[in-house]
Amino acid sequence: MIQIQYVDKATGSAILTKKLLVEKDKTVDHTPSKTFMKGGKQYEVVDGAKITHTFGDATKTYQVEYKQVITDENTPQPIQVNYVDLATGEDLQIHQYTVDPGKTKTIEVDTTVEIDGKTYVLSPNQESTITHKFGEETTEYNVYFNEKGLEVDKYEVSVTYMNVSNTYVGEDTLYTTKLEANVGQELNIEVPAQYEANGTTYVLMSGQATSYSHDFYSTRRNYVMVYRDVNDTQNEIEFIPGETGTDLAATTPGGTNFTIDGGTGNPMITNPDGTVTTVDQDGQIVPYEEPQTEVVDENETPLAKGDKSTSNNTAYVIGGGFATVAIIAGIVAFVIKKKKAQQA
Repeated sequence: MIQIQYVDKATGSAILTKKLLVEKDKTVDHTPSKTFMKGGKQYEVVDGAKITHTFGDATKTYQVEYKQVITDENTPQPIQVNYVDLATGEDLQIHQYTVDPGKTKTIEVDTTVEIDGKTYVLSPNQESTITHKFGEETTEYNVYFNEKGLEVDKYEVSVTYMNVSNTYVGEDTLYTTKLEANVGQELNIEVPAQYEANGTTYVLMSGQATSYSHDFYSTRRNYVMVYRDVNDTQNEIEFIPGETGTDLAATTPGGTNFTIDGGTGNPMITNPDGTVTTVDQDGQIVPYEEPQTEVVDENETPLAKGDKSTSNNTAYVIGGGFATVAIIAGIVAFVIKKKKAQQA
């Protein structure tokens, strides 16, 4: 397993991290994306040389430098529309557009999409058009779909408490429960500042909220809260806003790096030995994997029926194992929905 970090040249910080599995006696290639978006910001590659790694090579982490594209009054503004599976909160497709200076763009949302042989239809209460005026602050939009024939009026949301010192596969978390989110209702989640487990008192690490209001039309299905042993003063550190402003990030004195995705709630934990883990919706610590999501640029045709084995210059796949990929993670987008007259 190798890591490829897309790094902000100005700050030196990793914007995105991708993992590639390298099988024994095999070689993998990775061509960095020319551009990508994250958290409403667009980045373009500084040096996009192809990375080639053969099983057994000593280098396990590669870095690719990017610079932020600054949009001014003379530069087209990039925007992004995410087609989201309401049942899972996962992206089905990502559509990218640009809005010319001084212009307003109206985007017609598909009413049906074909993904991996399944048909998805636009969910009730979702707008079928998006109107974006150049310069508006919102640059990412979520639109929700249901699998055809499947009515989604509720789904599960997981809440897990984890120990900051237990971050490797096979280690235990402290507590997991599953709550039910229902259409037309907000789900309130309360998190204790202190938690007792197995005779030990744990305290919620600073920078994390103790109360959350979960909207039904949300990409988030996971709330992972990081605690420390009350006597573990070495890890008395604070989570701070990450690159997107909605992610939370912290690094322990021992070198464990946490990034909690503000859009999905999933943590990405980079351990001192280089392994990358996360906490799934069952409260298990498992290897971290980037999701695969087809990206469709403006005026281009999606890959036929979710066939992700073929790529071209504009319709490509985010995620594991492809030679030419773009990566977009940690998206915290704005929900598009009609306000029912009867709802308060």
